[in-house]
Amino acid sequence: MFNKVLFVLDIKIVLGAMTRFLSDDAFCKMVFFLKNRRLLNLAEPRTFSEKLYWLKLRTDMASLSRYADKVAVRHYVQEKIGADVLVPVIGIYATAEQFNLAAMPERFVLKLNSASGFNLIVTDKTRYSEAQIRRLISKWLQVDFYRITRERQYQPITNKVIAEHFLDVEQGKALLDYKVYCFNGQPEMIQVISERSGFAQSHTYYDVQWDLLDIYRKEYGAGQALAKPEKLAELLAYAAALAQDFSFSRIDFYIIKQKIYFGEITFIPANANLQFLPAAKDLALARKISISE
Repeated sequence: MFNKVLFVLDIKIVLGAMTRFLSDDAFCKMVFFLKNRRLLNLAEPRTFSEKLYWLKLRTDMASLSRYADKVAVRHYVQEKIGADVLVPVIGIYATAEQFNLAAMPERFVLKLNSASGFNLIVTDKTRYSEAQIRRLISKWLQVDFYRITRERQYQPITNKVIAEHFLDVEQGKALLDYKVYCFNGQPEMIQVISERSGFAQSHTYYDVQWDLLDIYRKEYGAGQALAKPEKLAELLAYAAALAQDFSFSRIDFYIIKQKIYFGEITFIPANANLQFLPAAKDLALARKISISE
C-alpha cells in the first residue's frame, strides 16, 4: 500500500509538470472535456460541475487559502466553534528530518496541509521505517498541488505535514465521514461515506432532517441507509457556523463515540469533476450555487 501511495504521488507530480505550460482556463477546459466529452460552459454554467468550475476560475479562490490550509484552518475552527472538535495534533513538520518515528504512537495519520488526498493512515508503525516515512514527507513538502489541480486556494500555502492522532472507532463499527454541503452558509445536504475497502467506498445522501435522498454518483456504490446520528443537530450547527461566510462550501466531520470531530473545509469537491445523478437532481443542486460576474 505504501508503494502505491508513492506511485500515485509520482504520477500526479509528472502530470503537473507536463501541463505547466497551460493556463488555468486551458487546463480546466481540457480536463472537463476529457471527463465529459463536451465543452465546459463558463458563460452559462448549469450543472453542478460547471458551477464549481466557474467558482474555481472566476472567483478569488486564493483568498480562501486560510481555510484550505489544514494547519491554519484549526485556528478558524477554534474561533468559530471551539477547539474541542479538533483532532489532537502530534506534530507539524516543515522538514522530513523533524519526523521521529520512535516518538510516534502505534497509530497515527499524516496529512499534507496544502493538498487534498495526500494522507497516510498508519495503523501499525512497526510496518514502516523512519526512512520510508521521511522519504514520503520529503516528497510531499515539494509538491505544488495548485500546479496539479489548478485549485488556487492551495497556491499561497507553505507546505507542512501534520501528524494527527488516529480516530479509534468502536469495535466492529466503520469510520463514517459526514460531509455537509452548504449553500450561502446554510446546510442543505449530507453525504456519508462508509464501507471503505481500498480505494472503493459507498456513499449515501440525506437532507438535513435525515431523510434519504434519491441521489448518487455513478463512480461510487450506494451505501446502506444509516440511522440518524444523535449528534445531527449539533453537527449541522457547527457546519452552519463554519460555512457562514462562503457562497458554497462542504464542511466535513467525523462522529466517534458520540463526539464530533472536524475534518476539513472543501470549496471545490473532487476538483469540480463530479456529476450527481439523476441529472435533474444535479441541476437542482447547481441552482443553489449563486454566481455573478
